[in-house]
Amino acid sequence: MKIEGDALGLLETSSIAAGVRATDEVLKTATIRLVEACPVSPGKFLVVFSGGVAEVEASLGRGGAVCGPHLVDRLLLPRVHQDVAPAIERQGGKPELGVAIGVVETLTVASTIEGADAAAKAARVRLLEIAPARGIGGKAYFTMTGDVAAVEAAAQAARAVIDARGVHLRTEVLAGPHEILLRREIS
Repeated sequence: MKIEGDALGLLETSSIAAGVRATDEVLKTATIRLVEACPVSPGKFLVVFSGGVAEVEASLGRGGAVCGPHLVDRLLLPRVHQDVAPAIERQGGKPELGVAIGVVETLTVASTIEGADAAAKAARVRLLEIAPARGIGGKAYFTMTGDVAAVEAAAQAARAVIDARGVHLRTEVLAGPHEILLRREIS
């Protein structure tokens, strides 16, 4: 995923047709970079785009307006943290022995990305992965690593923004996870 510009925009719809229409409107409204436009579980559609804050905001407004009741969630994320894109691509790396792992699970992709961004900005953690609703029943989650205090602080920051949306499912912080878990893919 290549994020260009200062902002990331995201629309998540409950209708594939509405998502395709929103994608068209997003592209016609302003000069933005389409990062992704695809169906996700369970029958939802995800539109992700980047660019300047004003352009992303305008495209987000127009794209969201045509979704009507099919808009599940939306996100305008100015100054997106540099670890977000690699984590979505699952290029965030693996945790090391002796560090903590945090897992934050939500009901929407937008809230997961916003939570991951808040976590990375709040404490010295590394985002490992952002799993955006593919094959997991429409839920999304992110994982992070760092020392226990940093992961706990980052998890609190993520929960604050996710709780405001009312879509948080569960957060776990594992202090010194088992070696076998660290060698496996969490996803």
